[in-house]
This record gives sequence, C-alpha cells and structure tokens, in this order.
Amino acid sequence: MKDNLMLWAWWAWEPIYFHRLAGNVPGAKDISPDKLGEWYENVHSEETIAYMSRLGINCAVTHFYKGFGLEFEKKEMLRTAEFVRTCHKYGIKVFGYTQYGSIFWESFIKEVPEAVDWFQLDEKMTPRTWWGKEYRRIPCINKKEHFDYLQKCIKYGITETGLDGLHFDNFYSRPCYCGECRKKFREYLAANSLPDAENAEIPPEESLKGSSFSPLVNAWISFRQDLMNSLMREIKSYAKSLKSDIMLLYNPMLLHVDNRRAVRSVDMWDIGSNAQFVWAEGGNFPGIRKNCLVHQVNYFKISEATGSRVLSTTWKDDVEGLGLPESPEEISLNMAESAAFGAEPGTNWLLRPTVSGKFRGMEKKPLVDEMQKYFHFIKDNQNLYVNSFSCADTAVYLSKSARYHNFQAAYQKFLTIQQMLIQKHFPFDILFTEQGDKIFNYSTLIIPDTEYLSPDEKGMIKSFLDKGGKLMLIGNGDIEFSQRPERISIYFPGADWTGAIGDYTTYISLPPDASEFAGELEKLIGKDWVFKLYAPDTLVCEFRRAASGEYLLHLLNYKNTEKLNGTTVEFNFDCLKLKNCVDFLNPDIQGKKVLTASVSENIYNIPEFQTYGVLILEEENANA
Repeated sequence: MKDNLMLWAWWAWEPIYFHRLAGNVPGAKDISPDKLGEWYENVHSEETIAYMSRLGINCAVTHFYKGFGLEFEKKEMLRTAEFVRTCHKYGIKVFGYTQYGSIFWESFIKEVPEAVDWFQLDEKMTPRTWWGKEYRRIPCINKKEHFDYLQKCIKYGITETGLDGLHFDNFYSRPCYCGECRKKFREYLAANSLPDAENAEIPPEESLKGSSFSPLVNAWISFRQDLMNSLMREIKSYAKSLKSDIMLLYNPMLLHVDNRRAVRSVDMWDIGSNAQFVWAEGGNFPGIRKNCLVHQVNYFKISEATGSRVLSTTWKDDVEGLGLPESPEEISLNMAESAAFGAEPGTNWLLRPTVSGKFRGMEKKPLVDEMQKYFHFIKDNQNLYVNSFSCADTAVYLSKSARYHNFQAAYQKFLTIQQMLIQKHFPFDILFTEQGDKIFNYSTLIIPDTEYLSPDEKGMIKSFLDKGGKLMLIGNGDIEFSQRPERISIYFPGADWTGAIGDYTTYISLPPDASEFAGELEKLIGKDWVFKLYAPDTLVCEFRRAASGEYLLHLLNYKNTEKLNGTTVEFNFDCLKLKNCVDFLNPDIQGKKVLTASVSENIYNIPEFQTYGVLILEEENANA
C-alpha cells in the first residue's frame, strides 16, 4: 500500500570525486572535466531545487555514502545535509545513496586498516574487484565488521544528515571463498543435517551455471540467500529503531535472464517481500527495438505481487551509461508505463550533464515539456494511481521449485508467456508459491512446465479447480489433475519458448505460435472474459481498480512515433456491470472525454491517441 504519490528524480547519486575518478557521469560520458565542477554545484543549488519542485518532483535520490569511507566523504555528506534541508523547504523528500556492494579500498583502509581482511576472495584466494576495477573491492557478507560499519553510515545518514530514506545500491553478493565463508558454510551444512559437513568445501563457481544443481551446490546457494535475507532484516530493524518512518530502497540488479539467486544470492520473492522500495534498473527502456516490444512489466508485476514499490531507472540501450531518452515520445512512454502499472514515475535523465555542463533538461526543452505534462497529468489524477491495484483475472504461477531448481528454462518460458499475454491483451498477475491462498483471487491459472510441485501446492491447485478455477498447463510437468478435464487445458508449445536474449536488456520475440496460444487461453476462459481489446500487438493494456472503486483500463501505445486510431474495446456486461458511459483521459487533451457505446451496448471506440490513455469505468450501482 502507498498513501502518497511519488514523483522522483535522479539527483547526482555519486559525489564529485567519484566522477573525477571514473572520468565521466553515467549517461554523460562526453562531459569535459572543466565543466564537471560547475554542473555539480548547480545540481545542489536552491535554484535547481525550486525548478524541480515547479516541475512536480517531490522526491530526490542523491549522494550520501559511496564506499570511500566516512571520514573521506564527510565534506560531501555535509553538502548532502544542506541539500536535504533546502529540499524540505520545497516539500521534497530525499533518499541518500548508500553503497553496499563495493569499497574504494585505497582510501577506506586509511580510515579502517583492519578492513583489508573484509573483502571477498575468489577461488584463487584473490580479492574480488567490482567489474574488474582494481580500486573497487567487494565486501564479504560474512564479515560482521562491515555490517557494523554500515550501521555507522546508516546512523549518520539518519541522525546527522536528515535523510528521509536510504538507497542501497548493488545490493547483492557474489560467491566468496574466504576462511570465514568456508567455516560458516560448514556450520550451515551441519545445522541442516547434510552429510560430511565437517569436510565440505565450497563448490567451484562454474557449478552455478545451468539449471540443475547438486545437493551441495543447492545448499551453498541457499546459505548465501539466507545471509542476504538476514542482512535486509537487520538493516530494516536498525534503521527503523533510529527513525520509524525511514524509507528503504534497494537496487539488487535482480531481473535478468541469468540465475541471480545462484550467482548473486538474491531471490525475487525474498527481495520484494523484505523491501519497501526497489529499483528496476536495466536496459529495458520501453519501446520497439530489434523488432521486440521492450518493457518493464515483468518487474512491475513481481513488485506488486511481493508488496514492494518500484522505481524504474532504466537505460535505453544495453550498455550502462549510454542510452538516455532523446525524444518526447520516449519520455511519455517511460512515464506512462510506470504510472499505468502502479510503479513510481520519475526521471533518470533530467539533471544529467550535457557536453557543455548544462542540465539535459535545459538544453532539451521539448523533453522537459513532455515530462512536465505527464507529471501534472498524474498529479491532477492521482486518485487513479495512488493505491490502485490490479484486478486481472488470470495469474501466471512461478513456483519455488522453478526458481530454485530449474531456473534457466523455466524463467525463459515464464518471460515468454508474459510477453504473449502482454501483446495479445490478456491482463495478468504473477503468483508465487509463497502467496498461498491468493490463488483463489483468480479464475484462470497458467503454470509453465514445472519439474516439481510440493504436495501442498498440488492440494491448493486441486482445491482451486474444485471451486471452479481453470488451469492451463504449459508442456510437461509434475501435475496430474485428470479429474477436472473440462477446466484444464494442456498446451504444448509449437515453437521454442526459451528465446529471451540479453542481460542488461531483455529482448523477447513473440513465438510463431503466440496466436494459437492466445486462442487456446481464450477458449479456456470461455464466458468468463471481462473485456476484449481489438488493437495491434504494439498496444499494451493494464486493468486496475482505483482505491475509490472505479475500474481503470490503461492503454499504452509502444509504437508511439505514430498515433493509434481504430482501437475498440468490448466489455462483457455479464461479468462486469458497468454504466453505459465511460470516461477517457489522455495527457494530450484537456479534461475528460465521455464515450458512449457504439455498434452495440458494450463496444466502445477509443479516440485517437499518441502514447497513453485510460478508460474510467463505473459500476451501475456505484452511487446507489
């Protein structure tokens, strides 16, 4: 639940000495060194804060602790404290960037000499570096001294700097082979009654590739995952003890095609259910690229399922640091996607420097105008967005066993199923094993082929069928429900559904049998359909309900270099008792446009629009 509208902005996450060391500002690699200082001063000025407030921004994410050491960074922390005080004058809350995943060890060990023993070691017992940068080393999650130091940073940020929230970046842990990790892993094996725990060695990193793992490798993955979960709980407990309403934001770099649980110790359910806010960072800037519809819907749906709020800080291209938006159409689609799917709209690009050291927002006025138009539209209609919730009738099931034991194949099929649902206009949610009886909130459940389901899961699915639910099984799996053949469809893909490619950006092509899959799903749903959208597969919809009760059909045109015309929507009034008239809102028009049914009582023609519109539907007895 969220009780406020958040419109956020990137506001220089890193202190200036980091940019001088790196030789660039991410997203602005061409800025000249002599302009860097001028840009950095302007970022913190009251003039800039007032300007951003006028645009509608009410939340800033700025620099606090980058990993150089508290003493080294004290001067810039004082600057952050002054920045926070000024922001509060304008009603802007501030998250402070807090580096978890790396330490700039050369400056750090001058302050904390014993920290030389805090770093992760690889299999050759060499200190791990962050993406090959020798000056950045990765802390070991089992070094309590590092967490104690992190607590000092948290306390300083809350009590001295006045931060409203902390943004933990690179919140994940690579495998470590240091003596402390070896010792604690053996203790973990013994506590879980696994054989030969006393002599066990940490498996080689190569063993983390693929889908099937030995019992020892599975134990190693679970051991590291438990440590990350415990760390999140400790951070929350400590931070909340200092400031009960502190906001905690994590960037686990979570949703990529590789197995992040195995490689980086983060599981999508655990992170989401323990976090208040998460970053959706990657290269999935929305649009049509490489003949694929690229989106962040997967992350938004997972965040809603796990109960976390999500901020989309996404780049347009695969290479981090490049790919900022260049057109108003890109700005509007990025903003609309977040708003439509219940995420927190914001700007990752506005204050980035240009070659001349100016803000991109000052040199690219059409982009700012588009962003401000959307900010004001969302703010003026915030009753449609704050605490809205998905009312999809179909869920895609992501079992614990698929995440733990068959990730690579299962997750790619999971992504492909989502892609087909998105482009064939079926609203859906994601359902995790851990969500238990929420299965009964849906009328149709889709399960990708799963090697194993627990007896409890099978029992719950049987009960779901007994109560009238419908089930689509994809391919082979550990499921037998032959007693309900009229409510079960088994679909065997007629093409390869493991074609998701990319790491930082995920490209998913519609498989050749996407229309066949959609037809089988429509047949299974039968008379229980709520609406049908007649539109090209570059139009995406999201069906939600406002806190005040209205139904909302959000429409997003991902091919928004062209206006979309000729779209119609048909509602099933047997499932949804609606008033005859519906309202259509669009950021490009003033006020509401009232639509009346055409052709028949339940079909509406959608007015032409560029990027985004929302239909507002009221029940017949809404004001009774």
